[in-house]
Amino acid sequence: MTSVGAYTLHTLLDDDGVTQIYAAEAQESGLPVHVVCFPLNETLDPEVYARLQRECSLVAAVEGAPIWPIQDVGMAEDCFYYVTPPWSGGTLADRLQKGSLHWDEIIFIVQRLAQALHALHELGIVHGDIKPSHVYFDAQGRPFLGGIGRLKILQAESALWPAAVAGALGYRSPERDIPDEPLTPAGDVYALGVLAFEMLGGKLPFDAATPLGWRTQHLLTVPADIRSLRPDVPEATARALQRALGKDPHKRFASVLAFADALSGAKPVSAPGKGEETFWEEYFARRVPRPSVWSVIGLPASILLVSLVFAALFLAAPLFSPPPTLALTTAPTASPTTRVVAMESPAASSALVTGVASPSATFAPDAESPAVSPTSLSIVSPVNTPTPEAQAIVLPNPGTATPTSTPPPVLPLVMDTPLPVSEYPIEYGDTIFSVAASVGLNQGQFMGANDLQCDSRLYPGKTLLVPPPGIVA
Repeated sequence: MTSVGAYTLHTLLDDDGVTQIYAAEAQESGLPVHVVCFPLNETLDPEVYARLQRECSLVAAVEGAPIWPIQDVGMAEDCFYYVTPPWSGGTLADRLQKGSLHWDEIIFIVQRLAQALHALHELGIVHGDIKPSHVYFDAQGRPFLGGIGRLKILQAESALWPAAVAGALGYRSPERDIPDEPLTPAGDVYALGVLAFEMLGGKLPFDAATPLGWRTQHLLTVPADIRSLRPDVPEATARALQRALGKDPHKRFASVLAFADALSGAKPVSAPGKGEETFWEEYFARRVPRPSVWSVIGLPASILLVSLVFAALFLAAPLFSPPPTLALTTAPTASPTTRVVAMESPAASSALVTGVASPSATFAPDAESPAVSPTSLSIVSPVNTPTPEAQAIVLPNPGTATPTSTPPPVLPLVMDTPLPVSEYPIEYGDTIFSVAASVGLNQGQFMGANDLQCDSRLYPGKTLLVPPPGIVA
């Protein structure tokens, strides 16, 4: 490549993989210039270069700020470029190679860079790539900020290759290695603090041999006190550096101008905060809310208490359910017109129906009366002989009773009119609902006549009473 636009390229001064800086000459005027080229990367979205061109055009319009001037912006066939005057005074990297700088010179450089960064921040631009080789000096020894536009390409390449490390390793702020953490002017405060530390101490606050080592140092390692390298540094300056190099971007200076004033002692510096706390501790303390006492103790205790109450109610439920009735109580005396209906069974364990005799009706078993089948009925007419009031009788379990020679007592069922009562022998597989349906009764009538519950079991061989329809026992 021998020319771009209206400029003839002569000497390649620097090639860092992102930009190529050439010593060039303007074809019309013949004046020497520097051309900063961004070779086009086919894997990047063309919109990246469009945004880069807009950003450089904004910076070129800035006046009065110590930003290395941009004289021209253009797009060639194989690169995007902008043109600047040549920096005849060299770069800050050249000066640091000769040793540490004087105190007044350091303060002057930091203040000038802070003014340039503040102008970019006012435009909504974060530099993101501050390092000594991007600080240029003119013939009078005045520093200017360069390296404009590199961050756009670095961010686009990082999106395609996440493993790539964007920016100068020694000056990257910790939050740039945190997913979804936005890049803010606080990152430039951190990088300017690293640069100031290097100018004062003659070395970077961290040292590593690999990109992963640099990331770990920035994230976890607390920088040393600058006074251990340069004892003549004032305490206010040391405090300002510690705060600017804080791991938490929210605890740094609010602006680069505030840091420059604090570094020079023009403004008092507050304590940098939890100096020994690592970035991860600060990061999670900021992102994860601390649990309250209620969520730790009160809520689990309430859930446990409610569970115990429900468990106690469940266990105590049988205490409140009524016991099953095994005996029938004495019924009131019937009128003289009452008929006594009794059912006899040849088996000693047959089911019985109890009742109460009226004063004018008496029923006694007759040995000469014909035998009654399990489903037959015996209707006894009342006589005029008074009998005492019948008492409640507990019925034996048909499954456990043993036959005897003495006929079982027949308990009368007191009704106004003679009604037929029959038995139903239970067979295997019968249920309350199937038996009730087979005899044509309402389930409630059938269950009431036999003192059954919904969960009662029917055993084969047991005999149940079948009252007539419409009569609830």
